[in-house]
Amino acid sequence: MQSSALTQEPASDGFIVTDFEFDFAQGDSTGILFEKEEARAHAFEYFKMTFPVLKTKDNTIAFFNFASDVIELMDKEGKSLKKAPITFHKGSMSKYDSATSVRLSESGWRWGTMILVDEYNRDMYTLFLKSDIVRIHRIDLESGQLQKGIILPLPYPEKIEIYNGEAYFLNKGVNENRKLVKCRL
Repeated sequence: MQSSALTQEPASDGFIVTDFEFDFAQGDSTGILFEKEEARAHAFEYFKMTFPVLKTKDNTIAFFNFASDVIELMDKEGKSLKKAPITFHKGSMSKYDSATSVRLSESGWRWGTMILVDEYNRDMYTLFLKSDIVRIHRIDLESGQLQKGIILPLPYPEKIEIYNGEAYFLNKGVNENRKLVKCRL
């Protein structure tokens, strides 16, 4: 008879938690325990946010490894083609973090933890937040640097999407319904 402490049953989809650090079913520091399905979803979202893997315009794969501070470009078979160092995800953005010497205010901008993809031309973008304002920067995948960004013209934008170099988002004014807004990047 085998002890259940020594064996670990795989979930129905083959997901096996092998590292205690990522075993969310064990509970977190607050003592919250997750059901099996919640643990699997939590782990998936954790890795999706921390290590996004996206297809680029020239059919390569961009792997954003925030833990190692690099963007790794790979071919379709997963062979590494190039690595570029990144620092934009480190919390806040100084005025010297971009390749084009973008002048930002001294403080207050923090990374929005998102990588947005232009579905038309496959350019990659990230955003920074300051109070209720959003600034979007294109990411140069070759160098890892940010290109000059643009501040969206309205506060509190929701559901930001990028298509063909334009940002689309929802915005709601005082006593208004949400409206779709378009802004050239």
